Amino acid sequence: MSKRSRKAAAQPAAPTQKQIHISRRAQQRTRQLWIVFGSILAVVGVVLAAALFQQYWLKPRAPIATVNGAAITTAAYQDRFRYENFRIQQRFGPLASSPQIAQQIAQYVQQQLPNQIFESMITEEMLKQEAAKQNYAPTDADVTKAIQAQFDYYPNGTPTPTVGAPTSTPQPTPTAAPGTAVPTVGPTETPGIVTEDKFKQDYNQYLSDLKTQTGLTESYVQDYTRTQLIYDHFRQQAIADAKIPQTTQQVRAKEIVVASEDDAKRAVQRLKAGEDFAAVAKDMSTDTQTKTNGGDMGWFAQGTYDAVIEKAAFTQPVGQISDPIQSGGKWYVIVVTDAPQDRPISDTDRQKKEQAAVDAYLGTLQAKATIERNFRADVVPNVGQQTSSQPSQPPLPVAVPTGG
Repeated sequence: MSKRSRKAAAQPAAPTQKQIHISRRAQQRTRQLWIVFGSILAVVGVVLAAALFQQYWLKPRAPIATVNGAAITTAAYQDRFRYENFRIQQRFGPLASSPQIAQQIAQYVQQQLPNQIFESMITEEMLKQEAAKQNYAPTDADVTKAIQAQFDYYPNGTPTPTVGAPTSTPQPTPTAAPGTAVPTVGPTETPGIVTEDKFKQDYNQYLSDLKTQTGLTESYVQDYTRTQLIYDHFRQQAIADAKIPQTTQQVRAKEIVVASEDDAKRAVQRLKAGEDFAAVAKDMSTDTQTKTNGGDMGWFAQGTYDAVIEKAAFTQPVGQISDPIQSGGKWYVIVVTDAPQDRPISDTDRQKKEQAAVDAYLGTLQAKATIERNFRADVVPNVGQQTSSQPSQPPLPVAVPTGG
């Protein structure tokens, strides 16, 4: 074979038109597959980005309520829920070794706390707006002093108690199902004098536990405290405007409470026969609070008991044995021991009147406000029941105002 023939044989043959066509079709299909795959990835990316945007941007900022156009966001609500739960666990957590207390804590957090916080935040937003109108704002020094007081630290000495109910955090009346109890604890020891070093130690531990368990920082504690100071300011203002009298008409009486009219008639017969009231009360009365005290109801003002009983007590002559009185499915026999007279209002009655004044004030604000509620159960965060090893215990909020 010649050199020319060998060279021609060594060179590959040029692709045929059919081969070129097949190759182009394969390349086109590959491009189409990459385009489809890329489109799918783009769609998935857009969907994922939209979901992430919805979850981490839109949803936390979605309002669950608006007050005169100001939004209360999901994120703000969830931070507040985590903080309130943290405070409850700090206070009551060490007692959770008792199954009964643990159950009470769980029921309170799950059934009552979500709505309490929601309504409280609406109340607080109304008051913040009112504070802005009145140019009232707690100072940083006010906030610091309030935080110190929560830990029983008073740099200038323990303040002298003032007349009036203690201030409280704005919380609506619980709306949980009947039988759900707010956690309670037994008597606690009177704390000793708290030094500056002790306060710093407890407060820093509190902030450390807060950060670990909720992600919240000291700035949140300060903002929360500032909000409570605004509430306390308007609470005291409402009480002052109400001009609650320091005295009220009160009467003192004794009672025997029984289940039937026949029992009441027998009690009347025994008393009229000369038997001692205390003895008959101890023998027949079903009221455990008064029967062991001779049936003594103490001094009370109108609005304390059922209207039928109060009418008899305030109109009946001293020492006269009443006829059987029916009220609330029970029967009563009463004897007035001291005629009505002006007496200092009791702490319980004063607190009721003060709270009524606060509720009325909040009701007035709410009537003038434009409030939209969009609360959903799914905004309530799933919180753990953690407690710190050395919990500090600032006072818990008290469930009070119903006007918010």
